[in-house]
Amino acid sequence: MSESGKKRINYKWIIIALCFLMTFTCLGFCSSSKSIFILPVCEGLDISRTEFSVSDSFRYVSTAIINVFFSVLIRRLGAKLLILLGIGSLMLSSLIASLAQNAPSLYISSIFLGLGIAWTTTTMVGFVVNLWCKENKGTIMGVILASNGIGGALAVHILTPVLNGGSGGFRDAYRLTVLILAVLFVLILLFFKNKDSQTADQSPQKKKASPDDLKKLLSKPEFFVALGCIFIAGAVLQGVSGVAVPIYSDAGIDALSIANIVSVTSVFLSVTKLAVGFIYDKRGVRFTSSICYFSAVISLLLLVWVSRSGSAIIATACGLFRDLALPLETVMLPIYARELFGEKYFNTALGIIASVNTAGYAVGGPIANACFDILGSYDIILFVFCALMLVALIALLRIIRIIEKNKVTDQ
Repeated sequence: MSESGKKRINYKWIIIALCFLMTFTCLGFCSSSKSIFILPVCEGLDISRTEFSVSDSFRYVSTAIINVFFSVLIRRLGAKLLILLGIGSLMLSSLIASLAQNAPSLYISSIFLGLGIAWTTTTMVGFVVNLWCKENKGTIMGVILASNGIGGALAVHILTPVLNGGSGGFRDAYRLTVLILAVLFVLILLFFKNKDSQTADQSPQKKKASPDDLKKLLSKPEFFVALGCIFIAGAVLQGVSGVAVPIYSDAGIDALSIANIVSVTSVFLSVTKLAVGFIYDKRGVRFTSSICYFSAVISLLLLVWVSRSGSAIIATACGLFRDLALPLETVMLPIYARELFGEKYFNTALGIIASVNTAGYAVGGPIANACFDILGSYDIILFVFCALMLVALIALLRIIRIIEKNKVTDQ
């Protein structure tokens, strides 16, 4: 093998390592650790938890809107500049939060958080892996996105002592996050490269997608049905993730047991992301989708059981099955973009799919909690979620089969 060949192969792994570190830092310190800020920030700013939680809506809306334009932005700015802008947005988000004096300040911070997450995590990683890697894309995506759980665990241990350092501890924690992100910014600036035909482990696409071709593709109803399935998955999984701990607590499970359940499932989530990517590479999209959707249904039924039994063992099983379903929000998004829309339309499709999935996040939790407020129980909405996931799975498998038969091939 020539020297240039060795360099091409080696640099792919540098790009993958940078993506791993980016996901580890951006999701770990800016998203996964957000729950530990709730009490310190609410006490420090004298605001309610509801006011704090509204910031999530600003984040999800921001991410959903910007993902729609992902294809245009990546084409005009390139991956490296967009990643740097994303990290810069996360730094600005943390800086604004460190200076916040009221809830509206947090909402502005969350808008920048949404921008940063859109440009540095699942959507961007999916684009980069698809461009740089020719084989085992699912496994590589799984490895990279599994870093989220590890990063979140480390972030909690690093930031918790700072948060508990006094009334202004949350400000110092946000500023420490800015410094950590600054290190990542420098590493990306120095070592990340945009793909070209001489450096990537993939030949250039045969033909670019024209706007007319894309309009023709999007005119097919099966694509909108698929997007509906992806929206349902985002709404259900995010909604269940948000109400699981309250259900455990209402069922009488003690705080220490709940903490242990959350810890175990957080670690297992990293394993499932890797496993789902590997399963896709070996068995394909239909088999992998079936595992994820069925796992969600089992998790929902177990959650109803927990609400009536108060069993910590069942609660743990519920969390483990939910972990098997959660890759529908991460690893599977680039896979669906490629499988449903094809390589020519991958960038546009990835942005659309990520946007639709994130829009689901914004409605799942409020719907579940509204049901509880009205009926005094989550049981009915959990059964409704079960039915929706089963319908979505059946529809998605049917759509995938149709698309496989009528696939638009590159010319």
